[in-house]
Amino acid sequence: MTSPKKVPEIKVRKLSLDEFELASGFYKSIGYIQGIQSQNKFFAAFHDNTMVGLVRLAFENEHWVLRGMQIKPSYQFFGIGSKLVQLLEKDVGSEQCFCLPHGWLDKFYSQIGFQKVESLEEVPQFLVDRFFENKKKYPQLILMKRLPYTYYSIKKLDFSSSKIFFTRNWNTACSVCSRKFENGSKCI
Repeated sequence: MTSPKKVPEIKVRKLSLDEFELASGFYKSIGYIQGIQSQNKFFAAFHDNTMVGLVRLAFENEHWVLRGMQIKPSYQFFGIGSKLVQLLEKDVGSEQCFCLPHGWLDKFYSQIGFQKVESLEEVPQFLVDRFFENKKKYPQLILMKRLPYTYYSIKKLDFSSSKIFFTRNWNTACSVCSRKFENGSKCI
């Protein structure tokens, strides 16, 4: 397949359990060698019925972990990854989730509430171990954690169309004193 010259029409969807081989085949085709499990939740992007992107949610040691974000190189920078994480976010819901991305992707993952981990004490030991093992090969890796969101606030009211636009807010804590506060609040 040749590289698209304009923004391609992309459809994203959660794969069903019986589509594990489709996910596995895509990862193999792009050289992703991490082990995957059939019980992972897979979210895929398609262009003309051909898979061009995939990400997965793994439930490991009682924790959700976002893993395996892969977009075919010729389809990168078209917003496909953003569509995939926004779809995946619906499945995570209000649960806490972790990921170990390259450092330059911190803003990308922050769009669904991931934040850089301030202290390794916030992270399950199996992920700390994975982080340090992978950091040998990829020194730019960072640890990120998505806090459960707990409330919505009104962003905009549009009376002409009777629509209400909401902003999702995450609970966070002061990095100095650890006092919990809501988005927009400041520690004093």
